[in-house]
Amino acid sequence: MSIAQRLYEGVDIGGGEPTGLITYMRTDSTRVSASAVKSARNFLSSEYGNEFIPSKPNIFRQKKKQVQDAHEAIRPTDPTLIPDSLKGKIDDAELKLYRLIWQRFMASQMTPSILAQTTIDINAGEEHLFRIAGSIEKFAGFRKIYPPIREREEVVIPKEIANGDKVTAKDFLPEQHFTEPPAYYSQSSLIKELDAQGIGRPSTFSDIIAKLYDRKYVETGNRKLVPTETGLLVNKILVENLPNIFDVKFTAKMEEELDEIETGAENYLTVLNDFYKPFRTSMDSADEKKSDIKAQFLEETDEKCEKCDSPMVIRFNRSGEKFMGCSGFPKCKNAKPLPGSKEETDEPTGKSCPDCNNPLVIKRGRYGRYVGCSNYPDCRHTESLGTDIACPKTGCEGEIVEKTSRKGKLFFGCGRYPDCDYATWNRPVLYSCECGHHFVEQRSNKTRGRYYSCPECKNSYDSIEEGEET
Repeated sequence: MSIAQRLYEGVDIGGGEPTGLITYMRTDSTRVSASAVKSARNFLSSEYGNEFIPSKPNIFRQKKKQVQDAHEAIRPTDPTLIPDSLKGKIDDAELKLYRLIWQRFMASQMTPSILAQTTIDINAGEEHLFRIAGSIEKFAGFRKIYPPIREREEVVIPKEIANGDKVTAKDFLPEQHFTEPPAYYSQSSLIKELDAQGIGRPSTFSDIIAKLYDRKYVETGNRKLVPTETGLLVNKILVENLPNIFDVKFTAKMEEELDEIETGAENYLTVLNDFYKPFRTSMDSADEKKSDIKAQFLEETDEKCEKCDSPMVIRFNRSGEKFMGCSGFPKCKNAKPLPGSKEETDEPTGKSCPDCNNPLVIKRGRYGRYVGCSNYPDCRHTESLGTDIACPKTGCEGEIVEKTSRKGKLFFGCGRYPDCDYATWNRPVLYSCECGHHFVEQRSNKTRGRYYSCPECKNSYDSIEEGEET
């Protein structure tokens, strides 16, 4: 969505001013302006011939109860601006997205492709029959612009084969296939399913996917959304205890009712009342079983608490990560990382806690790395992870420290914020530049790889040794 936003707002393609390459992208309308259709048809006719455009423009039916029709369908602002002409003028990600939008729109105004489906039966004696199927493209049609994505190798049928021909078996490969469970969703197939079920809008699909990752309900495996243990457990608890709410039909029905409120077909008080009563009943029922629900999150262990001798159990923290805590919580708040986890191997800092004099270590939390007391939870002293590099702002005596943005992205800023607002996305490295600046920033790109650049004079270095003087 952020890349689409840039294409919509405009990018510099050589004219010195930003040019908007696509129309407004937060829409699910299928309506296209007559001028855009005319421009596309003229381009296709001149480039490929009249046989690639239908006699009348293709018009696509709107979805039922369409409410986002204020903007026309997502399309290129200028259909004659082919993607190849933008190579080197916009970055790779922008070009890929523009090419997809351009191909989809142009293909929608072209004639269908024509495929000849061929099935061949091969008799092996009187007992066995082998069958093979494939297709031959008779007319490219819209595939001239928008070729299909081949997920697996297609069967090529020989054109010269004829009925009654004899074939010789070169090899026999015995393979056994068992019924497999449905495949995991990919990002695209999940969005396709949400759209088919009437859930969400183009402007919310990216947020839905982002939340699955942010809350660690899924992780990426072989380009699929693989559910984590946390995701499976949360899903199990919600579906079991709130079945009326966590149901596909409920969400789709709510979307429709909200649309009807906007169009005036439904009264919002009636809709809210119909929703709230069963919702309140479900929530009260879940609240009564709160203790049983919490127990599903706990795993028993053979360890005893060092402080109260109660059994230790495995719990989930707010980030969805496991840790070991006392079963006597909240009376006993003893907690520690699981054996072999990242938290168990906290890095020492060589410094002592100012509150209890125990060693300070580098820990990892939901917002990235930080420095904390090794005597946690008895001592809760924390501080930002420093870089030992002084803030470059004049008059500031602060130190540059690691920070994490609201979206979880690492950046570096002055430890005296908000008194000092210095910040950078690039990691600072202690190195005296030729201009006298006391640090450089680590950067990288596809052509050069990792390199270092001075934020003051922009001088760059392919490699350095930290702390080295020029």
